[in-house]
Amino acid sequence: MGIANFIKNRFLKQKIILFLDSEAETLTYDESWASNKEFFEGIVKEVIDDVIVFYIEDVGTIYINEQSIKSFWEPGFSYIKAIKLSLTNKMTNGAQR
Repeated sequence: MGIANFIKNRFLKQKIILFLDSEAETLTYDESWASNKEFFEGIVKEVIDDVIVFYIEDVGTIYINEQSIKSFWEPGFSYIKAIKLSLTNKMTNGAQR
C-alpha cells in the first residue's frame, strides 16, 4: 500500500498537513543560511491514481503526487515540539538524552 492509499483510507474528507520537503525559500543570515520547507494544510478531497486532490481553504485545489510527500499529520500535532529533541538535545520534559 502506498502513501496515497493510506491517506485515502485514513484521512479522506479530513484536514491534514502534508510535508513535501521541498524548499519554499532560503533565508540568508549574516553568517549562515536556513531553508524553509513546504507544508500544506488542507482537506483530502479524493485520491485518483496515486494523486491526492488536496483542497486548501481560501486558496483552492492542488494535485499532489504521492511521491512528493515525505510525511503528514493531523492538525494539533506540533512538528516543532517533535523535533525539539534533535535541536536542543533535550526531551520535551526537560530531561537530557
